[in-house]
Amino acid sequence: MGSSEGIANAVKCPEDVDKNEWIAVHAVDFFNDISVLYDVVRDDCTPESCPTMRAGPNYEFLWRDNDHYRRPTQLPAKVYIECLLNWLVIQLENERIFPVEDGTPFPPDYEKQTQTIFRRMFRVYAHIWCNHRDIILRCDCERSFRFSLNHYIHFVDQFHLVYGGDLRPLSSLVIELAPQLPITEEMISCELMKKNRHHQQPNPVAFQQLVSPSSIPSVHIRPSVTPYSARSSVAFHPVDVSEEQAPERVPGITPGENRDSLYYSTQSVQSTATNASLNDGAKEERHSKDLEPITEAETAAAPGLFYNEKEAKKYANNSRIRLIQAQLADRAIDLLALPEGEQALLLDIGCGSGLSGECISNRGYHWIGCDISPSMLNIAVENGVEGDVMLHDMGQGLPFRNGIFDGVISISAVQWLCYSNSKSENPVRRLTAFFMTLFNSLRSGARAVIQLYPETPEQMELISKTATKCGFTGGLVVDFPNSAKAKKMFLVLKAGNDPNFQVPKGLTDEGGESNDVRFTAREKALNRRKRGREFAPIKSKEWIMKKKEKQQEQGRKTARDSKYTGRRRPTPF
Repeated sequence: MGSSEGIANAVKCPEDVDKNEWIAVHAVDFFNDISVLYDVVRDDCTPESCPTMRAGPNYEFLWRDNDHYRRPTQLPAKVYIECLLNWLVIQLENERIFPVEDGTPFPPDYEKQTQTIFRRMFRVYAHIWCNHRDIILRCDCERSFRFSLNHYIHFVDQFHLVYGGDLRPLSSLVIELAPQLPITEEMISCELMKKNRHHQQPNPVAFQQLVSPSSIPSVHIRPSVTPYSARSSVAFHPVDVSEEQAPERVPGITPGENRDSLYYSTQSVQSTATNASLNDGAKEERHSKDLEPITEAETAAAPGLFYNEKEAKKYANNSRIRLIQAQLADRAIDLLALPEGEQALLLDIGCGSGLSGECISNRGYHWIGCDISPSMLNIAVENGVEGDVMLHDMGQGLPFRNGIFDGVISISAVQWLCYSNSKSENPVRRLTAFFMTLFNSLRSGARAVIQLYPETPEQMELISKTATKCGFTGGLVVDFPNSAKAKKMFLVLKAGNDPNFQVPKGLTDEGGESNDVRFTAREKALNRRKRGREFAPIKSKEWIMKKKEKQQEQGRKTARDSKYTGRRRPTPF
């Protein structure tokens, strides 16, 4: 964990960055922090275990908004935090509070609005630490929690966003982390004044929401735990990288980058989801018609269910799959364009049984892998892979610190995010959470290479647009575009806005270079049920003529046509 002096210097606003812009960037960063930390305890934070939103026995928080709860209302902690996170998304996306266009001034009440945002964020820290500390300790997340809270305390103290009295639910921990800060002294003074006034332990205090949120319709767009991965977030283990080893980078954004790419886009979600109520835990959503029904065998079930022990062994032991995966991984590593002779830490998303990780190790790089299938990860551990692996659903965001990876590869995994396996899953929301946290985990200027199989042009467009909104630049690289079997697609992304970045050229059969895209990767699978009636009978004249035409288009020699072509021979005597 970094020293207090180092964190105090890190939260100071650079001279060439606007103060309000600096606060807005950190608001997004702390929102990501509390979202990931809450995912760790989500399964244990139930209405039965946490019937009210409390921070220990002495502090209770009530919820109020102008939509569903017009009066301060006592809610279960799970519902309260879901309401709070949805409200934060709406505020961060509100261009009246956080203007997107360059040169647009911040509103006069900007300070008041941001104080409310940061004060409400602290309540998630308080509830997790006071009521679910055992889960944090059991999942080995205490170090990450303390670092995030320490960063938060120093930041709100630097810009006077939270009063000392608001930190009282975690007074002992705040004093331990930052004893020298003015906000800590203010908090201690509030505690002494309260004890002197009442001469007894304080009664439960109801913290009401003093500033009403905006009237923007509430849309549930934050990542949620899905039925097949309900335990994946509990197995969250942040990578233990010391402060000295982590590269220097402004959390969430670098100076000069456009901030609008770091927010969840409610505009894109409103077309795919109904106006869901904030107090509904399981929200029924209407997804985009652009997402085709699932027809592939692999997508017949959620990946965590499909790749069970049997399928995982079949996948890992198939020599053909191993060869293809190695070729794809080597190509993805080449597209990362890493400096030769230098060490690098890479992330393998959807690492599976470690086939692509072996290629990374052969190049001399260190790597960390994550996958949603426990069976695949067990095979990776049994095979003794050199990298570290973890069980995690990438659709809920990546639980890594900012700027720790020098590159990211993903082989045949990201297309899973385009499917909805339950009512609680929204492809747009899951893709946004994935690309936002992917952007934050990369160092500035690093690349991410994602190999994928889109079913339709709409899916490819959805993935590309979401990546662009989250701050990436780049494009699609297509190898062997004129071959239905050999064609492979790689989405090459660069963290940050680089107008001079040129997308690498794709490979071709002739040794040339081409980037033409034709979406024919899975035509056979999409038309399985239609076969039989729509095609001419085998060996008929029509079937023979079509086959010869296809062979001629491929440049192959065929027999000349005659009046005997396709005619049945007489039966032998």
